[in-house]
Amino acid sequence: MEDRTFWDPETLTDMPLDKLVVYVLKLHHDYIKKTAPLLQQQLHTLANSHDQKQPKLRQIANLFDQIYGDLALHLHKEENVLFPYIIQLQAAFVGNVGISPPQFGSVRFPVRMMMQEHHVADEQFALLIDWCEPMIALPNTEVLIRETFSLLLEFFHDFCLHSHIEDTILFPRALEVENLLLEPKVDDQTESCRIK
Repeated sequence: MEDRTFWDPETLTDMPLDKLVVYVLKLHHDYIKKTAPLLQQQLHTLANSHDQKQPKLRQIANLFDQIYGDLALHLHKEENVLFPYIIQLQAAFVGNVGISPPQFGSVRFPVRMMMQEHHVADEQFALLIDWCEPMIALPNTEVLIRETFSLLLEFFHDFCLHSHIEDTILFPRALEVENLLLEPKVDDQTESCRIK
């Protein structure tokens, strides 16, 4: 694994939302964008060169194609819809200013979708790993197959950490901040409700 600095989960829990978004983007999204095309190429090279001896390699390459395609769309939605709104939430919270509800109604809707997509990808990765493990265990497995599967396993572990950070730290905190910002407040002087 290349030298990447992972922060202690306790530190991440206390990190402002905008900084946490940058952390996820730089450490995990950039890793996926850099590693997935290389992994995809290696898997297809293996599948093409071992089609007759190891037909399972074709299934592995095809399933990774599906996972990668889904992940690319997933990252796009996070980077262009959800994360910008989370950054706006943090700015409004720190600046004690109001924020208008987004077009998608509430952060809970894209959060729910992203968490569901994490779950689906996790199940697909588990199947992929199940297919790879028996081949790694064979004593005569080629070095390139072992190295590729090792990278695939590293990729899967990074995905697990990435989705864990989002599902258990970033998304719940974004929901909490949105609730604080959008809940009706009572104005002491007029006793009327207003959205802060």
